[in-house]
Amino acid sequence: MISFSEEQDLKLKKLAHLVEEKSKVVNITAIRDFDGIWEKHILDSLELLNTEFFKSHAGKKFSYMDYGTGAGFPGLPLAVMLSTSKFSLVDSTRKKVEVVNAFSKELGLENVQTIWTRAEDIDRKFEIVLARAVKYLPELLRSAVEFVSRDGYIVAYKMLNEEEIKAGDDVCEELSLIKTEEYKYSLSGQDRVILIYQKPS
Repeated sequence: MISFSEEQDLKLKKLAHLVEEKSKVVNITAIRDFDGIWEKHILDSLELLNTEFFKSHAGKKFSYMDYGTGAGFPGLPLAVMLSTSKFSLVDSTRKKVEVVNAFSKELGLENVQTIWTRAEDIDRKFEIVLARAVKYLPELLRSAVEFVSRDGYIVAYKMLNEEEIKAGDDVCEELSLIKTEEYKYSLSGQDRVILIYQKPS
């Protein structure tokens, strides 16, 4: 169970309202009602905080890249909760980046920067690369490993699909990755998983 401070709760609910209103005029998400946005986007994004990985690193500052941020998930909710860490939200669609940048400013998130570019053109490394509903897992790992610093992590949010998980496992040796956690949970009747991989030094 994730607990929020009053300020965090207000910001997260404001984010849900911002997404709800913006989605009426711009196609940023297929989920357009407040309750759906709250549960399927915001609470789903925050499931990372329930993992053993996060609990064992609680309080540590990281540099995060949100790879293919879309409407700002999981980056914006995590930035609200982890205010001492830095978040770079990357997307190749200019419209989405402009919308997410506006959300960030509305929420007063000083730990967020938005980047309009193809991820492949990013020339820096991050301690944690987040990816939610982005690419087939082996392809995602092959792409994301390029942006992870040594001893850094890739965090993939996925629908639970054992065949896809195994396909990801099969490329770990090739990419010098170690899967450190497979955190399974249910959301709105769907079985989901957060997969965490480390890039050893």
